[in-house]
Amino acid sequence: MKLVRTTKEKRHSHIAGLSDSGEGSTSVHKGHSHTVAYREAQAEELDEVENVILEAVEGGWFIEPAEDGHTHIFEAIVTASETGKKKKDDAETAKDVRGLYKEAKEYEKDFRKKAEESERYYMGEQWKKADKDYLESRDRAALTINEIEPKIDLLSGYQRQNRSDIRFYPVEDGDSRVADILTHVVKNITEQNNFEYEETGVFTDEMITGRGLFNTYVSYDENILGDIKVEKFPWDECWFGPHDREDLADCEYLVKTKWLSFAKVKELWPEKKDDIDKETDIYTSTDDPHTTHVEGQYEKSDNSVSVPFDDDFVDIARKEYRVLECWKKVYKRAYVLVNVTESFYHNAEGWDDKDVKAVKTIPGFSAIPRVKTDMRITLTAGNTILNDGMDEYFDGMFSMVPVYAKKRKKEVWGRVEAAKEPQMEINKRHSQSVDILNKAAAYGWFYDDTIFPSAADRDSFKNNCTSPGFLAKVANIKHLPHQVEGVKFPNEIVALESLATEKLREIMNINPELQGVNSRAESGIAIAEKKRQGLIGNEFLFDNLSLSKKILGRLIVKLVQKIYSPERILRLLENRSNREQMEIGGQDFSEYTKEEILDLLKESDLTKYDVAVGESAYNPTTRHANFAIWAELSKTHPDTIPLDMLIDLSDLPEKDKIKKKIEERMQAQAEDAERTRQTEIEKTLIARSGQMQ
Repeated sequence: MKLVRTTKEKRHSHIAGLSDSGEGSTSVHKGHSHTVAYREAQAEELDEVENVILEAVEGGWFIEPAEDGHTHIFEAIVTASETGKKKKDDAETAKDVRGLYKEAKEYEKDFRKKAEESERYYMGEQWKKADKDYLESRDRAALTINEIEPKIDLLSGYQRQNRSDIRFYPVEDGDSRVADILTHVVKNITEQNNFEYEETGVFTDEMITGRGLFNTYVSYDENILGDIKVEKFPWDECWFGPHDREDLADCEYLVKTKWLSFAKVKELWPEKKDDIDKETDIYTSTDDPHTTHVEGQYEKSDNSVSVPFDDDFVDIARKEYRVLECWKKVYKRAYVLVNVTESFYHNAEGWDDKDVKAVKTIPGFSAIPRVKTDMRITLTAGNTILNDGMDEYFDGMFSMVPVYAKKRKKEVWGRVEAAKEPQMEINKRHSQSVDILNKAAAYGWFYDDTIFPSAADRDSFKNNCTSPGFLAKVANIKHLPHQVEGVKFPNEIVALESLATEKLREIMNINPELQGVNSRAESGIAIAEKKRQGLIGNEFLFDNLSLSKKILGRLIVKLVQKIYSPERILRLLENRSNREQMEIGGQDFSEYTKEEILDLLKESDLTKYDVAVGESAYNPTTRHANFAIWAELSKTHPDTIPLDMLIDLSDLPEKDKIKKKIEERMQAQAEDAERTRQTEIEKTLIARSGQMQ
């Protein structure tokens, strides 16, 4: 079925719905409509003397006349109409972007203050400068015993050992072959981007500051066909608008920022060179750019302009712009035109409202409203618009994927935040202990001038009195120097420091069990279970990372659908199959022909079939844990679990050679056993033969 517009007759036109059955009807205008029918073409028929028996009939769709005799002919398929909205000028658009950035900056103010402090705590910069200067000025200790860093590193190590790949699974009637193809394509993309290291960087930001960021984009710098890029984005160079949901479903905008020199901005956007030069000339030609008015710089009606200046956006001394890249959701009301009888569904996005109303008057048609989300991307440098347009790749989704540790409304925090006070308590108590040890005398001596025969004997005593054993000459052995005990070191300070260390461990919930270390001999299963239990209390970090990777997987698939042709995907699969064994839909890739793969890719819309995004748990650590479990079971069930199965589960090099040697050995043993059996049989037969004789 299709919708076609008619020509205008008597100052009106119609929209007609043409059914595949050859019937149709037009929309209603002022109480009247037209019947539409499809006629088969018929050639002219003549009799034997060439008289016309049946006149020729032209084939096609025809509109029956109305009661007053007027009719129409078909003109064109109905399409979207131009909106004709007035576009804002560059100065107003740039002002809007700066306003969104300042709003996001205010929204994230508290989070960034805590996150920056958490970064310093992780790096060992834990004393406030004023406190440290005060202690050092009085020759007192200001030690840093950084217990946060090793605990964060322990979780980071656990994540590194348990990395997982993005994987796609079919849902219900989804095609498992396409899901497997997507898994291999996305795996290739992540390998090209060193994703395992980017992921660890994002996870580390998540733990320390409370938020890590994945950024995705398409680059044509090195490949004219386009490369999909996935990278760790600095957590402090992106600002989000207010939102509660961690997947940004309720976030209206975000702003990426980066400081670039005036020269580099002109190199990257050469078409904006004149505008940049005009603006930067104003900034650099006066001592007070905040209030500068320059005649004739921009073509304004009053022949003058006041250039906006803000230290947050322009650094005059360094000659740099803070370039803002604003991603903002744009909503459009659209309709889906539906004819249930004909199983017809048409996206009427961009249609004029009067056309939608007209279609609703066609019998069998209805219009279902929907809201479509697009993404507008605007780049600014000062008052200059570098680029402004609609996103072509992500279909209304942000290219930035955050990974939050903990988020409650606008409050965001990581693993370090709760450990700051216990960590400072450890630093203070340890510094206090050192001060006491340095300044408190452990013991001392009293003597008078009559004890030592000479000054030399006295000096010898002073030099040797702290030795484990020494000789000292005295005038009278009944009159010796008197020893006194000094101030005892307060055990309470040691207890307070130990308490602070214990509290820090409890608060961070990062326990030694994660290392799986124990002095007693334990099985691999017990060690794996101990490490799993040690993770309890920190699983939310890994769970949130998994959620973000699922969103990231959907974004990558959108980009694959946009820039990867079926031929390119086929080449990628062929290259991977040359390096490793690869299955598609449970069948080895080599068993498919090129034509089968191409037909499958051409028939499948890679973004609309039934798949679920998940993670593959088959990483080195998981393989090792699985091997340990099977190895333990083989000890109790040696006949059920063969040795070659354990070799396949292991990460041993040259496994095929080892299995071949084992097979040869087992075959030799079997042959020896068979020869022994035959020998015994022969002996038995000979013995029986002798008895019978």
